[in-house]
Parts: sequence; structure tokens; C-alpha cells
Amino acid sequence: SRAVGLELERVAMHLAGLSALAGDVAFLQGASSYGRLRTTAINTSMALCGSRFGRGWMRPGGVRAGWTREQGAAVKKNLALLRRDTAIMDGRLLESTGVEHRLQGVGTVTRAQALQVGLVGLPARACGVELDLRVRHGGGAFAARAVNLVTHPDGDCWARAVVRVREIAESLRWLDDVFAATPELVPGVMEPAPLAPETLVVSAVEGWRGEVIHALETDSQGRV
Repeated sequence: SRAVGLELERVAMHLAGLSALAGDVAFLQGASSYGRLRTTAINTSMALCGSRFGRGWMRPGGVRAGWTREQGAAVKKNLALLRRDTAIMDGRLLESTGVEHRLQGVGTVTRAQALQVGLVGLPARACGVELDLRVRHGGGAFAARAVNLVTHPDGDCWARAVVRVREIAESLRWLDDVFAATPELVPGVMEPAPLAPETLVVSAVEGWRGEVIHALETDSQGRV
């Protein structure tokens, strides 16, 4: 369930990014269509957890978001719509010579520069840096069902648009597989056990912007 939330957020935010890029270069068809599809993506999150932005999806001790067979079937319909309509819009975006001329060679960051300043997430992958915690560490749901790494070597605005396009398609493929294999899921939340004393824990998750790191340290009494 956690991974489903992450991938739905990735789809929604990449669609928002593509909408903004299309608007910046006056490709108004893309700006409106990608914006419309983002609404479908965030409404899917709302159907599962009650918030279009995923608020409350997780709580200490577990997750609140799950789905019945009926909800799972509705999500699959939304995923099918997203897959169909984004493919149409992606084709028109990437085949537009106007978009290509305005994005290629613009805002270029080399792979060496990306490594020097420590870029993460989509900007790094658009420079050819193979950095994705879902692939590198592949724990949890990504161990059982792998996600494919998406990179582009050019490091310009065009590369960042292409990575968005391909990551949306990959996330939708992954989500399709999850809901096909798991038609229903009962969420589980337990009362958290007391924290271990004098312990440092670091977690790393691949969010849509890049690495999301949390660190928690306890004292001798198990207090944060």
C-alpha cells in the first residue's frame, strides 16, 4: 500500500510537470490534457485514503489505505484511462517540432556536473545518472515486483520531459501489475511498540523528487 501511494504520487506530479513544461512552450493542448490527467491520478489517491494529496495514507504502526474489490476495480479503470490518454498526449508532445526546438539543448546539465553538485531523482536520471532507490535497494514491494530504471543521457529540458514521460508509463505498468495481482487489500495499523533505547535508525525512500531520508535517534530511555 505504501508503494502504491508513492507511485500514484509520482504519476500525478510528473503529469503536473509535463503540463507546466507544455504551457511554458505554448503547447496548450499538452498543458490542458496533462493537467486533466493529473486530476484523475490524485482523485485515485483520494479514493484510497481520503485525500487527493495522500495525507493520512500512513500512520505510525501501519497504513490506513487499502481497497475492496469494488475500489480496486475502479482504480483499474482509472489506470486504464491514464495509460490510454497519456500515451496519446505523449506521442503528440514528443512528435511536436515546436516543443522539440524549445526544449532540446536548453538548461543542459552534464553528468559530471550532476555528480559534482549531488543531484538526485529525476534531474539526476535525466543526466544519465543511474540513481533510483527503488532499483538500487529494491526493498519491500519493489523486491517482489521490480520497477525499471529510466534514464536519459542529454541532461537538458527535453531529457527531463522524456524521463517524466517514461517514468509515468513505468509507474502505470507497475500499478497495473499490483492491482491485477491484489484485487483487494485490507489495511493494517497496530499500536507501535516502545522504541528501543540508544538506537539510530535511518530510512531511505525514492519519492518523486528523489531520495527522502528520515533519521530517528532515541536516548537511554527510548525517547526520541
